[in-house]
Amino acid sequence: MRTLPLLALGGILLAAPAHATLTLNFNAPFGGGISSNFADATGTVPTGGASLTYGILIDTASDGFLLDYNSDFNLAEGSLLDLTTGFGAATDDQLFVSVGLNNQTTDLTGVPEGNPSFSGGPGALNGAILPDSVAGLPFAVIWFDAGQNVGANVPDGSTFGLLTDAGFQADYFVLPGPGNSNSYDAIFAGEDPVRSANDGVFTAIPEPSSLILLSLGGLGLLRRRR
Repeated sequence: MRTLPLLALGGILLAAPAHATLTLNFNAPFGGGISSNFADATGTVPTGGASLTYGILIDTASDGFLLDYNSDFNLAEGSLLDLTTGFGAATDDQLFVSVGLNNQTTDLTGVPEGNPSFSGGPGALNGAILPDSVAGLPFAVIWFDAGQNVGANVPDGSTFGLLTDAGFQADYFVLPGPGNSNSYDAIFAGEDPVRSANDGVFTAIPEPSSLILLSLGGLGLLRRRR
């Protein structure tokens, strides 16, 4: 995906966008429980009430997702966050995190999650209040490595998993219209492979001194090559 240039907006009054409540169901019953095999970075799937933090990434430009984002943000519940790259450049990706999207909730069919006999995974993102402008945009399910909890700052070097509809069905993970609900459980039908939270990484923006050293190192390499 491309990154967006930072724009300075001054003296412009922008109208507040309209918001609607969306309900997204991500899981399907399997063998009497819920299984999607979302795991931490070591491949360990939480069971018996343990949970990982989940959310959705929204691609506002429909051009794909990055696998390296800036770690300088808080996993605030119910907030739509504009993500930046590891070097601080703006992107067109937005993150929405909800404590309701974990393996201790129920899905829209009422099947309980967190069953100790089955691996957990995201169920329903219920009552997500998002701007109407996200309707029809592609998204991905994102989950964070163990220890990254709602309300906490994202540590430098921490990892995340990302599930897109690639290889399953084109335009499957698309957000519904304002006020609507949609089910995305077909992608979880049957027994799922273990999906580890190591698809991407959050990195801190380098300090200016570090950037200078990197630049000097690059110049040194060029001189040696000559």
